[in-house]
Amino acid sequence: MKVAVYKDALDIEVYRTCINSLKTHISIPGVVGDSLQNARQDDARKADVRFLRRTGNPDSWSRPLTELHGWLSKFMEPYGDLVPETVNVITYKEGSYYHWHRDGSGTGYRKFSFISVLSPKDHYEGGELEFDGIELPEYAFDPLSIIVFNPSIKHRVKPVTAGVRHSLVTWFLEK
Repeated sequence: MKVAVYKDALDIEVYRTCINSLKTHISIPGVVGDSLQNARQDDARKADVRFLRRTGNPDSWSRPLTELHGWLSKFMEPYGDLVPETVNVITYKEGSYYHWHRDGSGTGYRKFSFISVLSPKDHYEGGELEFDGIELPEYAFDPLSIIVFNPSIKHRVKPVTAGVRHSLVTWFLEK
C-alpha cells in the first residue's frame, strides 16, 4: 500500500480532542531528525507541534486522550497489530512549511504514517500536502478525512500563505 484515503472517517470526538488541544497543550517548534537523539531544529521544517501523549499512571490519563489512542489503534486494525506513536497536532501559520521528506523506510519501526487535516480549506491558503508522484482526491484534505501512507513516500507541506492550518499526525508501529 502506498497511500489510502478515507473520506469522513475521523471520529468526531477524536477531532474535538485535537481541536481542544489547541487550548490545552503548549506548542513547541517542530524538529527533524532520524531519532530522538538526533532531533534538531532545521530549515527543512517550520511548524509548531503539540504532543498529545499519555504519560504517567494510566489512571491519570485524560479520557479524551485514552479514547484518541484507542480509536486510532482500532481504525488501523486492518493493517496489522499496530499502536500509534505520540499523536501530534501540527500548526502551520503563515510562512510555515515542511520541505520534501520521508517519515521512515516503511521497513523499520514506523510501518504507516497517518494524517488528517483538521482545518477547513477556507481557514488558510497554501499549505498543500503533496506526495511525490501521487495525486490525491480533493476530499483527502477535508476535516474528518484520513490519509494513511507508507512512510517511505516523499511528501511535503507547501508554505502557508495566509491563515492557519492544523493537522493530526502520527505514525504506527508494530506492537
